[in-house]
Formats: sequence, C-alpha cells, structure tokens
Amino acid sequence: MKKTIIQALVAAGLVAAAGVASADSGNISFQGNITQSACSISGNNLAMTVQMGSVATHEFSGIGSRNSVGTDFSISLLNCDTTVAQTASIAFKPGAGTVINNRLLSLENGGGAQGVAIALVDQAGKDVTVGGQALSYTLIDGTNQFNFKAFYEATEDTVTAGPANARAIFDVTYS
Repeated sequence: MKKTIIQALVAAGLVAAAGVASADSGNISFQGNITQSACSISGNNLAMTVQMGSVATHEFSGIGSRNSVGTDFSISLLNCDTTVAQTASIAFKPGAGTVINNRLLSLENGGGAQGVAIALVDQAGKDVTVGGQALSYTLIDGTNQFNFKAFYEATEDTVTAGPANARAIFDVTYS
C-alpha cells in the first residue's frame, strides 16, 4: 500500500510538472530609411555577379589588347519618377584593389592571373573610367536599363594564367 501511495504521488508530481510550460523571448529590430529617390535599384543589381568565363592567354597580343568577346551586364533602375529627377549618373569604383592606368579595375587576387585587369564600356562602346567621372543618362518614367560590357584587358606584354576576379562598386546619383 505504501508503494502504491508513493507511485501515485510521483505520478501526480509528473502531471503537475507537465502542466508548467516555459517560454522564451527575443527582440526584433526593423531598420530602414525612407528617401525621396527618383528610382530604386533593381534587387538583382544589389549583389550582381558577372561571369567572365575562361579566356586563353593567347587572346592577348600586348598591352591594351582585350579578349575578343566581352561580357554583357546591366544596371536597372525601377519605378523612376522624372518629377523627382531627370537624370541618373552612374560611377564605378574598385570594391577591392585599385584603379590601373587611370581607368581599369585591378584584379583582387595577388596569386592569380597577372598582367591583366577589367575594362568596362558603356552601351555605345565608349570606355568607362573606373574611379573617374560618372556617366550621365536621361531618365524616363518607369524602368530604365543601362547596358555595359566587361572585358579583360592586358596591362603587360605577357598575361599569365590564373583566377582573374575583381569587385566594383557602382554609385547612382540623381539630378
């Protein structure tokens, strides 16, 4: 009988303990900024990767030579409102590395390819000066897409093989 009473008390204690629930809590921070910007940058452009592919060293014939086929990329501005601004200026600067020859984007990997950098051109085929003056474009209401092309350009007489990665930052200003 004593054993039955102890078992009943233990069972009752377990049932009472099971009825007690624990709770956890945490904090959430919401951060942002409301601006009067003429456009929004497309989400696809916020962390873009331009796949340059594999280029053979024999495609370069000396300083200033480029690989024969560049790689297209675009920057899209969405929901543009020309009552806020009529032009957008786009400037490029190095995200890692430096500017070479006052216009080229250096590679970010010291142990990779040598004697080569990234050259950018606008949709008219005009060289873009990395770290230089912004290119200005007239906006239209709605979506505006600005097309560019990236090339590897030889900075030395001899280009050596290896990874050839670079990073750039683009800034858009409105007026």
